Amino acid sequence: MRLLIYPLSFLRLRSEDGHFVAVKEIWVVTIVCLIIAIPFVVFGANFFGDKGFFDRFGSFSAVLTGFYIAALVGIASFSNISRDLDKIITVGKIISKSEGRDLWLTRRQYVCSMFGYLAFISMFLSVVAMIVLIVASSVKLSVPDLRYVQWGVLVIRSVFIFSFCFAVSHMLIVTLHGLFYLIERLYAEAPRLPPKSLMSKDDAD
Repeated sequence: MRLLIYPLSFLRLRSEDGHFVAVKEIWVVTIVCLIIAIPFVVFGANFFGDKGFFDRFGSFSAVLTGFYIAALVGIASFSNISRDLDKIITVGKIISKSEGRDLWLTRRQYVCSMFGYLAFISMFLSVVAMIVLIVASSVKLSVPDLRYVQWGVLVIRSVFIFSFCFAVSHMLIVTLHGLFYLIERLYAEAPRLPPKSLMSKDDAD
């Protein structure tokens, strides 16, 4: 069972100040979640119906899963062009727990963990979307015309929409963070002093 959910170990990664990396931008995730969910909860936009958000997200998520897996394979198989790629991160250290011990991650390990999580959550959300659509199309739920029952259904529907949109929002923000890391940080190297021979030559000039 542990192997099946191992990609979720990304959620346990901590920065050097002790905060979990996955919730570092939680307020941004919450705002994005509200922006996505409010039209469906408040204004009754098409979420579960044909060509609704769920239907469209299933196809989009399948493409995303392929992208995440391709990125994961690419990062894991990168040759060590940068000398710092497989060295412990020195600026913005990332810590993982293993058997009660703190492990300091390299850039390769961190990015692999991030895209492994993204591939897992994208595939999971895609499967959830497909199951809900299949069940919803085959089961016709008859809701009694009672106010408390209708309110209960509305609350359950709203909680599900917010939960799903929160997971989608978190996936989106982590994806943007991963792209930033690939573009800006993956190959960044610590400044190094030139050899003493070159320094002496410059002083002589």
